[in-house]
This record gives sequence, structure tokens and C-alpha cells, in this order.
Amino acid sequence: MSAISKTQQTSETEQHDTDRTLFASNGQIYTPSAQPDFDQIEEDANSLRQPGTLIGNHYRLEKRMGIGGMSEVWKAIDIIREEGNLRDPYVAIKFLSADFKPHPDALKVFVREFNRYERVVHPNIVRAYKLDRTENETFIVMAFLDGILLTELIKKNPHGLQIKKAKSIIKDMAAALAHAHHEGIAHLDFTPNNIFYDPKTEKIKVIDFGVAQPIKTSEREQTNYTFKGLAALTKPYASYEILMALTPDARADIYSLACISYELLSGKHPYKGNAANEAQQKNLHPAPIKKLNRKQNKVLLNALAIKRNERIDSVENFFNGLFPSPNPVKKCLVISVGIMILLLLLI
Repeated sequence: MSAISKTQQTSETEQHDTDRTLFASNGQIYTPSAQPDFDQIEEDANSLRQPGTLIGNHYRLEKRMGIGGMSEVWKAIDIIREEGNLRDPYVAIKFLSADFKPHPDALKVFVREFNRYERVVHPNIVRAYKLDRTENETFIVMAFLDGILLTELIKKNPHGLQIKKAKSIIKDMAAALAHAHHEGIAHLDFTPNNIFYDPKTEKIKVIDFGVAQPIKTSEREQTNYTFKGLAALTKPYASYEILMALTPDARADIYSLACISYELLSGKHPYKGNAANEAQQKNLHPAPIKKLNRKQNKVLLNALAIKRNERIDSVENFFNGLFPSPNPVKKCLVISVGIMILLLLLI
């Protein structure tokens, strides 16, 4: 399965896909059709790409792993690696979809997406190897990953994961986002469909930086960053400010991270699948999670605040508050008291 095959359909992802919106470079809605016509996209794509097709005499397509309104992802063989008898010659290749390719900002999106991958190299972020083009195609070559989308793991655990397992995944997600934020990049489409989970290693990798933006407004101006989220957003995980087309910052990712963390711990979306603006209109409030203590729930609910000025201010503070390290002084006192009690019992 490809590291960027977020468009694979399951009953749960189909539900979320109905809540996806496309934004254009001028901030207006861009919809080539009311919903991407996947049958038409497939028909158009089949005329260009088939298993066995050579891409630039360097890659041989093997299997299409995912397709959506913006992009199409294939599992491919790196021919040079194969001829060198490497055990793992596979890569994932991301192409512009036939439906999105005519958009005037399509190439710009691809170039900037690759640039973001170069900036945010991290063990918990999928690796992008190169941006390349042939006569007819522009594409990104990425690491090919085995595993499942986090959506599937959540679906398989309707009552949530054990705290130890959930903590490990949340820690990796937080590490990836914290690194991206320190590098000045906000992901802005952080959803279970954009997180890849390997059941063998129990590690995750964040994928798809197609919507990501520089956090500093000055940097956006320097790079003529004028388009707003030129991609599909999954509304149940999008922050209120993104849905309202306000200028986003790192706190948008914190909201998304909190939504996913809540799901991992409880098996349920904090706002019952409602988008942030809908949750506000309905006056919905997430229920505390029973397996967490009062302080942990307070941190989690704070990160889920609809208004960003009420939200926790950093990924690090979110994770450290949700899973605080034991106080070394307190720990030493507990151990000391335990030893004293043991000695008294032996006397």
C-alpha cells in the first residue's frame, strides 16, 4: 500500500469524503464537478497510465494505489534498483489527476508540496525523493510504505486503543507536527487518512503536504503564496478558522491532532463527526474520556476548543500535558516511603 494512498475507499472514508471541499487560488470554491467524477478520472488516467508503463525510462508502474480529485498514486518499481538486485525496489509515484491537471495552479501546488517535504525531513514524515517530469507528466517520487491508513486502525477499535498504544501513536504524530512547525510549516489537512500506520513496527508516518502553508505571513508574501488550501479538506478534522477561510497557523494542526487523539483513545470523533463550525452552531461539547484523569481530559478538551485563542498553543504543550512525565522528586519520595514501610515490616 502506498504511503500516500489516502484516497482508497472504505465505508468510513466514504463518509468523510462527502464532506470534502475544494478551494481555489482566489479563495473561491473550485469544483470541476460537484464531487470528483472518479469513473471519468479513471477513464482519462487509463489512457496515460497502465501497469507496465515506463515513466522516464526510470520507473515502471505496477499498481494504482489511490485516486482522488487532485492526485493519483501508483506503486512503481525503480528500474535501477531492480537491476542492482535491491531487495526493495519499490517507490510510490504521485501524479496530478486528470481532473485537476488543467487547473492553472496545479503545477505550482506540486512544486511547493515537494519543497515542503524537503524542509520537513523527519522519521515520522514520509520521505519524498525527487520532483521530476516527462514530456506529458509531472510527478513526485516518494517512499513506498507498507501498512494501513490510521482510519482503518480507528475503525477496528470502536472503543479506542489501550492508553499505552494510543500514547505511542500520539507521540509520533506530535513529533512530526512539532518538527514541521519548527521548520515553519503547518500541515493544515491533518486527518487519519493522511497518517500511515505500520502494524509491524507500530510506527506512523504523516503524508500529503499538498495543503501545507508557511506559518509566517511574511514568508507567504516572499513566495507569492496567494492560494488558499488548493486541495480537498476533510471537514470533521479541519479547524474552525480553516473552514471560515481565516488565515491559519499552527493551532489549526493542534485542533486536528486533538480530534485524532480523541478518536484513538475513545473510538469516537469528539464532535460526533460534525465540522467545527457545525459543532459551534449545535453547541456540542466533547464528553470526557473515562480512561483519562481530570487533568488529561482538561488538556484534551482545551486542544479541541473551537476558538483558536482558547486552544492550547503548541504541540509540545499538548502532548506533555496529555501524558505528563512523572515528577522525579515525587517519584523519589514514593520510592523512599515504600522502602521505609518495607524496612518497618521486616523489623
